[in-house]
Amino acid sequence: MKGNVFFDTNVLVYLFDKSEKKKHAIAGQLFKQSLEKYNPWISIQVINEFIVIATRKIKNPLSLKEAKKRISFLADALNMISNSISTCSKSIALMEKYSYSYWDSLIIASALESNCTVLYTEDMQDGQVIDNKLRIMNPFAAKKTEKSRKK
Repeated sequence: MKGNVFFDTNVLVYLFDKSEKKKHAIAGQLFKQSLEKYNPWISIQVINEFIVIATRKIKNPLSLKEAKKRISFLADALNMISNSISTCSKSIALMEKYSYSYWDSLIIASALESNCTVLYTEDMQDGQVIDNKLRIMNPFAAKKTEKSRKK
């Protein structure tokens, strides 16, 4: 059985933003691997944030027409969860417990509700485990060598 993984907005932005060459390549490889080996998830929040960032905040913003194509692609390729009142309540509890912002806590809550074991993001603490269920992983962080890990 495939495990569930969750993508935060920034990873998906880099998937389409070629101005960040290294991050674009990493996001592309991770996305492809996730489609092959896992059940990848996103939330409606991720789609909404993607539209704003991809059309306004990157070096070469997408046109609205291109943004529509990208979100259609993402909706077809990935599993989607909608936020509910219980997601919002869980977010508040996560804010209190882990001191993340509400919006980051909402991403975490969505990942937990999707039974994900990994959350790919560059915005949160790399390696942190949430509620003994969800590991935050920054795919863009410099990876430690095997020698340095053993120390």
